[in-house]
Parts: sequence; C-alpha cells; structure tokens
Amino acid sequence: MENKLEALRQAKEYIENFIEVANSTIAAIQVGEDKNVYNVIAQMSEGIEWLLNIFKLTTDIQIQKINTNGVTNVIENIVQAIENKDFILLQDTMQYELIEQLLEWKREIAVTLDYCS
Repeated sequence: MENKLEALRQAKEYIENFIEVANSTIAAIQVGEDKNVYNVIAQMSEGIEWLLNIFKLTTDIQIQKINTNGVTNVIENIVQAIENKDFILLQDTMQYELIEQLLEWKREIAVTLDYCS
C-alpha cells in the first residue's frame, strides 16, 4: 500500500508542475509565442497518460475515486483546436477545462493522502 500512496504523492506533485506548464503555455499563446506549443502539448498528452495509469493502479486504495471520465472530452477539444490551428480554443480549453480537471484530480488525490496519513 505504501508504494501506491507514494505513486499518488508523485502524481499530486506532477499535477502541480503540470499546471505551471499549462499556465506558461497559455501565457505564451496569449502573446503569440506559439512555436513550441505542439511539443508541449505532446508532452502533456504523455503526462495525462501517465496520470491515468497511476489512477488505475491505485483504484483499490482511493478513498474518493478519481474521476477520469471528463478528460476524454478535454483531450478531444485540444485535438480539435490543434487540427484547426485555433489557438484561442486551445488556450480556453487548457485554461477552463484542462486545468480544472487537474485541480479536481489533485483534490481527489488529497482525500486519499489525508485519510491515509
């Protein structure tokens, strides 16, 4: 169980860093510095996949189940924005959907970590 708790601690820390990167990316898009956006989005995609794997592996110890249902829609919106080169949609999706999803996951992780501490 301790390994799973450590995985959740790492996921929580990763989410905090992820949010910082997302906010930096949003700021870059706002000022037209969008040349590295595609690389960052690819890394974010890998990060989300890693988080989802952690959540799946720790399901049995989660006090409050981590809800991953909404992330599919967020990813679809990001893909659509990229395909259409719609940086406003990309920025909005990241700011109002992706970051909100990450914050929700962080809260859900905290419930388990607080309970098990």
